[in-house]
Amino acid sequence: MLKPGGRIAIADVVNIAPLPPELGADRALLCGCMAGAAAALEIEDWLAAAGFTDIRITIKPGSRELVET
Repeated sequence: MLKPGGRIAIADVVNIAPLPPELGADRALLCGCMAGAAAALEIEDWLAAAGFTDIRITIKPGSRELVET
């Protein structure tokens, strides 16, 4: 449990747009956590259900270039 006013930071792959079915079924993308990544809104819902408030998901600048390589 966090202390009042505490913060939590999680670094993970987040899906910001739906994947086409052929990419969602791609084994290499599944193994690399790309195809199985949770949507940002889904993660917000999970955190809210766990009691967190003032939830902000910030996509790291430059992360798209990292994924494309």
